[in-house]
Amino acid sequence: MKHATIAFLGLLLSTSLLLADTPEKENILPEWALGGFVRPQGKNPIIIPDPHSTFYCPMTQQQVDWEESDTFNPAAIMKDGKIYVLYRAEDNSSPKLSERTSRLGLAESKDGIKMKKQKAPVLYPAEDNTRTFEWPGGCEDPRLVVTEDGLYVLTYTSWNHDKAHLSIATSRDLINWEKHGLAFDKAQDGKFRDTWSKSASIVTEVKKREAGRYPY
Repeated sequence: MKHATIAFLGLLLSTSLLLADTPEKENILPEWALGGFVRPQGKNPIIIPDPHSTFYCPMTQQQVDWEESDTFNPAAIMKDGKIYVLYRAEDNSSPKLSERTSRLGLAESKDGIKMKKQKAPVLYPAEDNTRTFEWPGGCEDPRLVVTEDGLYVLTYTSWNHDKAHLSIATSRDLINWEKHGLAFDKAQDGKFRDTWSKSASIVTEVKKREAGRYPY
């Protein structure tokens, strides 16, 4: 996948984002479904790779072009009246998986179309408690929810070029993240600790918003 990009964010409801390619009059959905949606002309892609985005990587101990190749697999959520998108970025277009590292970038938008990206990734392989599971492949496939007290909970894939592990991280501001390790580390006495697992989502409950109660 070379120069993958993130397309238009149509509608954000809680943590779900749905897109459609067909004209509205043809996009007839069942009663239970959200939609229909129309892809705006001339607006895509909204997030693209940037070979000039660099940051000091604690894993390689050098400056890297962290989103040089691909930007894809996003998660989105509302915060302070804006749409925030966590997206996966790859640092090179090598056909070999063993030569790529993924990191998670953050972008914000008022309208879901025009995006302002952070210059550096917000989640990446580092000298921390997840090193065994994230070096050298990195962090992939973000899925994002928020609790009633404003804690953002992220499920993501830790990839060490050997086995994928589902991991958990939390944040209060979407920029500074605390990694909590493997999601299934202690489940059933560690039975699933070394089972291939990735790309999970947390099912949430939609509640009536009360003034001042939720961060979005």
